[in-house]
This record gives sequence, C-alpha cells and structure tokens, in this order.
Amino acid sequence: HHKGEEKMILKFDNGYNEREIGRPQSEQEAFQIMKDFMNERNYKSYYIRSWTHENVTTFDVGSWTQFFKLYLND
Repeated sequence: HHKGEEKMILKFDNGYNEREIGRPQSEQEAFQIMKDFMNERNYKSYYIRSWTHENVTTFDVGSWTQFFKLYLND
C-alpha cells in the first residue's frame, strides 16, 4: 500500500447499526456507490444534503432514519 490508498470507508447507517458498503477512492466514487445502493433497493432520493464533523461526512438522502457516512482516515 502506498500513501493515499483506502483513505475512505463508506458506511450505511439504517438507524440501528452501520455497515460498510464500500471503500471509495474519491467522493465522486462514494456518490456512485450510494446511488447504486439506493437503486438496488428502489429507493428514490430527491436531494442529498451533507455535512462533515471530525472526519466523518454524513449524507442525508431524504430518509428520516437512514444515512450514508463517509469516514476519512488520516
């Protein structure tokens, strides 16, 4: 492994627990994983809001309880 690899872990939080759904190399790739994840479940997201706090970016895709979280490892 060279520096900069596997810096991100994308997790899905269903309101009860979180599970890893991918290790994107960029935020662009993270969006694609989220999109595929939602498409597979026939979930329609009409907007995405995101905020970052202490190396974790949370993506609100319009669900009250379910979120995607992107962890950045330094």
